Amino acid sequence: MIVYDKRPNVNGKERVRVLDALTRLTSRLVSFRRTDRRLRPVTPRADHSDGDHHAEVIQAEVAMELINRARGLLYERIYHLEAGGAGDQRAAKKLDAIAVKLYELLRTIDYREPKRVRAVIARWSPLMRDEEQFWTVLKEGPGLFNV
Repeated sequence: MIVYDKRPNVNGKERVRVLDALTRLTSRLVSFRRTDRRLRPVTPRADHSDGDHHAEVIQAEVAMELINRARGLLYERIYHLEAGGAGDQRAAKKLDAIAVKLYELLRTIDYREPKRVRAVIARWSPLMRDEEQFWTVLKEGPGLFNV
């Protein structure tokens, strides 16, 4: 039997507030870099020869957090479906298969692929802000994972 850890109950307004704050922070960090106690705009470099990947790493972390939040929602639903022994096992297995796909997506997020990371953020951020939209889009099918 698979054991799922119980996540703390966070309401939708709190989740939206946190995701908005993360989005604002990410956008600030993408456009500025700290040097000599002064912030200056950064011009994107294709070769990244200076070794400064802070903004890309933070964006990748945000993308991973969005996917982990989606996995948390899935596992919470699976937990409730399996609770009590007489739960809907077929639906739980279907959601578990989707959670595996999310884990595979999570493992492909890499800060060295900034376009892919931004695509994941663009696709999943609105879904994590609106849980009803997440479940609606999740029912639509496999297009959700083509990021």
